[in-house]
Amino acid sequence: MEKLLESHAEELSSEDLTKLDKQILSEDVEEAETPEPKGFITKEMADGFRLIEEGMFTFKQQDANTARFTKIHRGIIEYL
Repeated sequence: MEKLLESHAEELSSEDLTKLDKQILSEDVEEAETPEPKGFITKEMADGFRLIEEGMFTFKQQDANTARFTKIHRGIIEYL
């Protein structure tokens, strides 16, 4: 136990510091490579669907062919 305590009192060599730096960098890389799992957030989903509906309304206003727009709109809604 005394040797362990004494070893902590000694200064680290350049080689020891290099090893520690490499160890810290490899741990950082491992943490960076593990992405957080993705998941849906209800509010953000609602915002996304609202934006889709706003876009569809814009297309509806510009499309003179009501039947074509209705067919496309129905297809998009079914796909979602």
